[in-house]
Amino acid sequence: MRTGKHARFLPTVHSDACTGCGKCEKVCVLEQPAIKVLPLSLAKGVLGHHYRFGWLEGKDGKS
Repeated sequence: MRTGKHARFLPTVHSDACTGCGKCEKVCVLEQPAIKVLPLSLAKGVLGHHYRFGWLEGKDGKS
């Protein structure tokens, strides 16, 4: 049924199914893709070198 009003659709990414392939960005019908696929390291972030793992054995917690 049509309402005669404009609709606004926002892309939704299901993180458990996303492989990061970028196909959704490449096939987007808009002039500027509505979704941007980032490299996994940028999307998740990187653990700082200063972080120490308390559960690891060793003096510095790195080994």
